[in-house]
Amino acid sequence: MLTHDYLFDASVEYETTYQWLVERDLRAADRFDDAVNKTIDMLLEWPEAGPVWPGAETWKNWNDKPLPRSYRVPGFDYRIVYVVIDSTLTIVAIASTKRHPGYWQQRLQPNPTS
Repeated sequence: MLTHDYLFDASVEYETTYQWLVERDLRAADRFDDAVNKTIDMLLEWPEAGPVWPGAETWKNWNDKPLPRSYRVPGFDYRIVYVVIDSTLTIVAIASTKRHPGYWQQRLQPNPTS
């Protein structure tokens, strides 16, 4: 079975969304947390459940990198964007469907200082 982790920016997105909901409706915040966690649990069992991000195969300099996938968070206008590398499901973004699609792509670029 896979393990999972979050890129830093994805964890910030999750926490920011959760806190925003807490300030407005605690039950909605709890539902969001539950929905995100259940979706991640499902993806850990079926990592290919999320479709490959549209057009990812044609991105410049993509080469043999793992293709990003996404899966909708049930009941919310959010998608979990992720890649699977070896035995780890890495969450790249907790992406609002109201944001510009693919804004998170630069998170998958190699770090020039490493």
